[in-house]
Amino acid sequence: MRLLRIDGTEDLCHDYVWAVICYFEKLPKMKENDIVHVRAEVTPSVQNADVTTSLFGRQAEVRPAVAAGLPPGFRDERIAGGSDLPIQFQFNTPTTLAFLPDGRLLVTEKGGKLRLVKNNLVQPTAVLDLTAQVSPVGDGGLISVAVDPAFATHSFIYLIYTNNNPREGHLSRFQMSGDTVNPSSETVLLTTIADHDTHMVDDIRFGPNNTLYASDGDSSPFDTATVYSTRSQQANQTGGKIYRMTRDGKGVSTNPFWTGNADDPASKVFALGLRNPFRLTVLPDGSVIVGDVGWNSWEEIDRIPVSGGNHNYGWPCYEGGPNGSLVQSAFSNFPICKTLLTQGTSAVTAPSFAYDHTVGSCVIGGPVYDQSVFPAPYRGSYFFGDYTHNWIDYWPLDASGNFVDQPIRFATVANPVDIEMGPDGALYYVSITKGQVRRIAYGMASSCAPGNYLANYYTNRTWSGTPTITRCDDTINNDWGTGGPFGTSPVDNFSVSWSGSQYFTKGINTLSSTSDDGMQVWVDGQLVINNNGIHPATTKTATLTCTTDGFHDVLVKYYEATGKAVAKLSITSANKPPVPQISQPTDGSGFAANQVITVTGSATDPEDGTLSGESLQWNVILHHCPPVTPGNTQICHTHPFDTFTGTIGSVTAPDTSGDWVWLEFELTAFDSSGANATTRVNVWPNFCPAGSYWAHYYKNRTWTGTPAIKRCDATINNNWGTGGPFGASPVDNFSIIWHSRQFFRQGPSKLTATSDDGMQVWVDGQLVIDNNGIHPATTKTATLTYPLAGYHDVLIQYFEATGNAVAQFSIVKQ
Repeated sequence: MRLLRIDGTEDLCHDYVWAVICYFEKLPKMKENDIVHVRAEVTPSVQNADVTTSLFGRQAEVRPAVAAGLPPGFRDERIAGGSDLPIQFQFNTPTTLAFLPDGRLLVTEKGGKLRLVKNNLVQPTAVLDLTAQVSPVGDGGLISVAVDPAFATHSFIYLIYTNNNPREGHLSRFQMSGDTVNPSSETVLLTTIADHDTHMVDDIRFGPNNTLYASDGDSSPFDTATVYSTRSQQANQTGGKIYRMTRDGKGVSTNPFWTGNADDPASKVFALGLRNPFRLTVLPDGSVIVGDVGWNSWEEIDRIPVSGGNHNYGWPCYEGGPNGSLVQSAFSNFPICKTLLTQGTSAVTAPSFAYDHTVGSCVIGGPVYDQSVFPAPYRGSYFFGDYTHNWIDYWPLDASGNFVDQPIRFATVANPVDIEMGPDGALYYVSITKGQVRRIAYGMASSCAPGNYLANYYTNRTWSGTPTITRCDDTINNDWGTGGPFGTSPVDNFSVSWSGSQYFTKGINTLSSTSDDGMQVWVDGQLVINNNGIHPATTKTATLTCTTDGFHDVLVKYYEATGKAVAKLSITSANKPPVPQISQPTDGSGFAANQVITVTGSATDPEDGTLSGESLQWNVILHHCPPVTPGNTQICHTHPFDTFTGTIGSVTAPDTSGDWVWLEFELTAFDSSGANATTRVNVWPNFCPAGSYWAHYYKNRTWTGTPAIKRCDATINNNWGTGGPFGASPVDNFSIIWHSRQFFRQGPSKLTATSDDGMQVWVDGQLVIDNNGIHPATTKTATLTYPLAGYHDVLIQYFEATGNAVAQFSIVKQ
């Protein structure tokens, strides 16, 4: 067995493997056509056969090993976590990572657990469990971890989290021993305000001379202008700040707001006027680059010098923009902003870079690449990402540390929330939605994490010579048609070998191979499927009976002759997954602002019976849809909102007076062997009955200002001619927004939009019909297909310029 450690070395043995015994291990040496006992099935000429169920009977994750848009020579691969592994090896909403000196990896979970990764595998037992004292609601939770530079001496680590009683932010120091942290070793170094559900504690970093940097948001509503945001401008209050302290939590005398007392809050402040400085990096000279998550229009990259300059970055009086700080009129009447605005923009520091919400809407600051593994153009560059738009960019710095030109797109990734440099010279990131720590590395892979496959791609069909590409593939689930597996690959006469450590459960496990042309599969050195030869897509299966759960070595060899190319392998566990059910709330139901929503659910398992307690994991997801930015085809994003376990719980609904929001309740049940299954329901603000539309009518055609009226429209079927939509409405130059929860039946549904003038339709935050522009009555359609019936979020924006006015929309099951 070859397992890759975090430090890049190989581990030729693993505790989880050798305790596992499968019956086939005692079989005599197999002949070419043998298939391991119990069953062998052949399905000839099955084109595009889909056999990609996971170990536990769920659909396997299918993601290209190389992210779209990665530069040549780079690869994107899993390091740890993922829903295709047993639950004990998964993360639940990971938030950040930090390396220990020996290569072990610490990963925080939003709910309050600190997890350890060894040999690229999440350890089943948490290093530290703070779930009883952590409040994970909204942006709260266990958000960041840092390792003391002198860890070898005193084993200190630092955590920043939202405490639940009292509700406040804590930056705390703990002492680690072996693979555990003693909860009683906690020393609270900094306490911050956390009186709202958004923009609380953010990040921790160490700088030169063992200085400790931390950041927190303004602890204010994310969608409305309130006086709470102005504490970002007050040095003597926490919120909207970056702090610089000693490792004991004392202020540093060279800080810009030093009072003479190291314990004063102002003495710890390194920069203020920030909204939500979620991730930061500290340069060798002690200066900081931070990504400050913006409001409705702008995301910022801010550069904070170690001395000199203005350490006020303007929020909430200023934010953005592309050519200097922009006044935020919604806050301009608050006294603090009135005073600051009279001083002009010279009183604040403009962002080094700001991008609008057509590009992204949740900036994630990252590191400066200071190693030599990446090619020269990337060395010394600043890397940062965007959580909602799924990308990582890099921005070159010159020899003096100044940014050069503009950021450059580097990679497409899944919802990054932390980006770090690894000791191996690779770029690591946490994908909160995939539940994984992943790595972007340069060059050929040498080994891969358990659950993945080390893939060698050859430009011949004999697996000979040097592979053209060696990378880590998450799955073997390929239908290349008449194409090839990578950009410069031949479309015929190529071969691939995959090897990896895969999980088998106690009992009967089924392997299924579909290939065009030849494929052979070995488990622990024994040939178990022989699908060799030149043939159309053909499926063969084998069953293996194991006495215990554990990992085994799997080797797959495949070649393509001519014609179409298919290579798929699935492993289905003997253990059947649980069946979870949500009783409350019901799908499509409504909630009022700040309503306490009762949550109940249950699950049964074929092997274990009724499940309860920590076997039922709830995750509540907030869907947030800010005002539409012109040109933006993706308008909604998600926030982890709450997490808890058990058959019953409660969730306090968010405020509904600002941006459009709705909640998704996700219940995951898992059994004693780690098999798991998830079910979901969605609930919406109860402004209108399900199926009706919450309508906002504006006396302008830009959806701005206060709506003239708000009402529930049962349908959208309007031909106003040369009139207007209500009594005092203008007949020209008006606009409307309709929000609703609509029921879609299983299978395809046709959406039809007819408008004079512009209309756009989004479903679950994605633009599906674009009938925008000034034009006579014009009809456009779209077809959406859902595997299951259920409610979905529908947003429609319409404007009328002059002349006739028509706005019609329908959904019809096909």
